[in-house]
Amino acid sequence: MATPRGGPHTGCMSSTPRKPLHQIVVNDAREFAVWPSAKPLPAGWRPSGRTGTRDELLSHLRSSFAPLVELPPPVRK
Repeated sequence: MATPRGGPHTGCMSSTPRKPLHQIVVNDAREFAVWPSAKPLPAGWRPSGRTGTRDELLSHLRSSFAPLVELPPPVRK
């Protein structure tokens, strides 16, 4: 059997590193958070069913829960 040009691993590895997968999680108070998929969930949190990169999930949450009125930025102490 012939091996494809470039060896048996050609096309299997990407030249760019993969970003770690995260998931959107929710608690009983209906608070949402982005959590690394490889880490166990804290008590009281469960998966919402959506996974992706952290940036993708944050973008999804921002667009899904955008306020209907313009809110001032949070005050940090």
